[in-house]
Amino acid sequence: VLCSPNFLYLREDVRSAESRITDTELASRLSYFLWSAMPDAELLKLAAENRLSDPAVLRGQVERMLGDDKSDHFIRNFTGQWLHLREINATTPDAKVYPDFDEILQYSMVEESRAFFREILTRDLPVVNFLDSEFAILNGRLAEHYGVPGVKGMELRPGRLPKESVRGG
Repeated sequence: VLCSPNFLYLREDVRSAESRITDTELASRLSYFLWSAMPDAELLKLAAENRLSDPAVLRGQVERMLGDDKSDHFIRNFTGQWLHLREINATTPDAKVYPDFDEILQYSMVEESRAFFREILTRDLPVVNFLDSEFAILNGRLAEHYGVPGVKGMELRPGRLPKESVRGG
């Protein structure tokens, strides 16, 4: 049973090229993609009314879902796969080369990556920010490590980088 394609994959009915997925299928995919959970009552209601595939309604639901705390599942899963953040504990920097590296810095670096992605997503910033941005997500420990002055405390927050900084993106 665990090896069956019916168990492992989302199987779709074979349909003509013009046919789209149903609103119920759309609700399910959207919810599992953004929340890693089954659709909520609002999504199911819109799907039952065949309104979810309307572009304006769909956009509104995506915005609502991304604004919900459950969207943290999407951010963790996406950045975990894309940036291999799940594998961060698989290696440890050489203490002789990086004597200041510690668990707080490691944790901060992972959370920085997630928070940066979240900032780009929620503020609808241009994708080019992933390569070059004028800000970073910092706390005191990261700022110290990156040589950015004036940041104190453990709370991660957006901060402007000095013009000469190579840390943006």
